Amino acid sequence: MGSRYFFPPSDFLLCVLTWLKNEENVDLQSRSAAAVASFIEFCSDHSMTQPPDKIVKNLCTFICQDTEQTPTFAFLRKTTEGILSFQATQQSTATKSKKDAVVPTPEEGEKTEELQKARISRRGACSAFYQLSVKFGPRLLQVIPNMWPSMAGGLLSACKSGIFVSLSILQF
Repeated sequence: MGSRYFFPPSDFLLCVLTWLKNEENVDLQSRSAAAVASFIEFCSDHSMTQPPDKIVKNLCTFICQDTEQTPTFAFLRKTTEGILSFQATQQSTATKSKKDAVVPTPEEGEKTEELQKARISRRGACSAFYQLSVKFGPRLLQVIPNMWPSMAGGLLSACKSGIFVSLSILQF
């Protein structure tokens, strides 16, 4: 019998999640997303709950890195008017349309690079969530019970803490 190299699941996950987060090629990123969904299916079939919970938490973090699409509530708590993600998009569009800002400063260049990385991470996480939805369908929240708190935890805690009670727009 020949010896087999054992590849620890943590190493596998680290590689796949890194590809998912950083891969610019959409096809390769999609393959990583499919691998994540298949690994979670494997864990589900073998009654392993910790890896899927940790993976979903990481995917939620990847999505939230793109502040153009996901507003950061911690910094915008007192903002009570408008759509937060739309405001960020409007600000970035206004900055791009300035004629005198043709040559970006080093800070703008770094910010643009960070935004690009955040978009790639978000795209990968969205692809993984899509693959999970396709694979598990309506059973998704049963297979990964901690998925809902990971996705909606910030909003749920804000609603429970009474932040929105004082807002007249939410009172009927």
